[in-house]
Amino acid sequence: MQGLRAALAAAMAVTPPQYNIIMILARTRSPSGESMGRIADHLGVSLSFVVAEARALSELGLVALHRNPADRRSVLARLTKSGRSRIARVAPKIRGVNDMLFAGLTRSQFITMDGIVQRVLEGAEEADSLFEGNGRRRSRRAGSTPKRAAGKMVK
Repeated sequence: MQGLRAALAAAMAVTPPQYNIIMILARTRSPSGESMGRIADHLGVSLSFVVAEARALSELGLVALHRNPADRRSVLARLTKSGRSRIARVAPKIRGVNDMLFAGLTRSQFITMDGIVQRVLEGAEEADSLFEGNGRRRSRRAGSTPKRAAGKMVK
């Protein structure tokens, strides 16, 4: 799966971590964007890493960064028109990869698999909580398990 993500990132002319950030921003429902902290939690990486990658994406013109009006300490990221165009250019490949990954599953099997993946991710969050306070960062905020995780493996 990482190889597929790396290939899709290369098709977008970005690094795999930048690809992951772009795809998170593509799915955000907020017109103002997504906070750096929320992106870091979703990816299970440090805030400073996401800030550095988001700045690089901003320099490429793919992401716009701005202060969160609700919390001046926070920075929000959103895709620019160029960022959305870059996704649109690679979208047929993304669709093709997903079609191939899930071609052997019926709708019922896909729904079953999605439920299993959700339960595994929830269990991983619980298990991760055993290590809180030991210098380990939680990989996701409680309740932020991605929806339709099985359908978004590559995205």
